Amino acid sequence: MAAGDGTLDQRLTRRILHEFADRRRASSTQVPAEGPPLTERELDVLRLLAEGLSNAEIADRLFVELTTVKYHLAGILQKTGARDRLQAVLWGIRAGVVEAG
Repeated sequence: MAAGDGTLDQRLTRRILHEFADRRRASSTQVPAEGPPLTERELDVLRLLAEGLSNAEIADRLFVELTTVKYHLAGILQKTGARDRLQAVLWGIRAGVVEAG
């Protein structure tokens, strides 16, 4: 994540999310997400992550500093138990707070 850039190409991230969403819809059992609720700003950051934006792009979109985005991302990872950005987005899809695509 050097210079606030994501580690995956945005097109690849979107493709993975679409595939996950398709599989989720095809599955008859869905696991509800658990964990503490995210703040409104954390939800904003999570939704922009789902669009494949880098930290720097999220900062620009939300008119905040890059360090603020990293702070919210850390909160998201901690609250969701995700290891990385992609897992956080997958958590958001399962929780119904993020739409894939």
